[in-house]
Amino acid sequence: MNNALKNSINVILKAALNEDKIHSDITTLSLVDSRVISCEIKFKEKAVLCGTKIVTHIAKNFNKKIKIEWKYNDGDLIKRGTRVGLITGPANKILSIERILLNFLQKTSGIATSTSILYKSIKILITDLFMSSSNVNFVLFQSHEQPIFFNCSKIMPPNSFFHSHA
Repeated sequence: MNNALKNSINVILKAALNEDKIHSDITTLSLVDSRVISCEIKFKEKAVLCGTKIVTHIAKNFNKKIKIEWKYNDGDLIKRGTRVGLITGPANKILSIERILLNFLQKTSGIATSTSILYKSIKILITDLFMSSSNVNFVLFQSHEQPIFFNCSKIMPPNSFFHSHA
């Protein structure tokens, strides 16, 4: 994670900490001590894991004693009920930050899952077009992969933006 992203995350984290008022959580302050505990992170539904580096950065930034061990990598498709990680550290610190960590993980994984579904839908659509067409070129890019080229102008009207003028 580059410094610009870390700085942006730190600004958002500061706002989240203030909003959650974690330093004045009466329940945690009154009932939970600093003994070391471990907590599982499980997916409640099938999704693409994303945000592990951000969540780890937030945890370390909040308290150096909090450690997260990830069982999967960003981009992995996770089945419902799967344990993706284990958080270990002082109970009072974990309980103070867990909601913020889960919010970041849910948001980033939700975006990754929606993007994956959209990509697969577009890929199917373009593949169907490719099988029935012949003159217009579409180029789709996915991060860290070679471009996918599709040629499909037979379905495009002659005056359309995508119509081949060659």
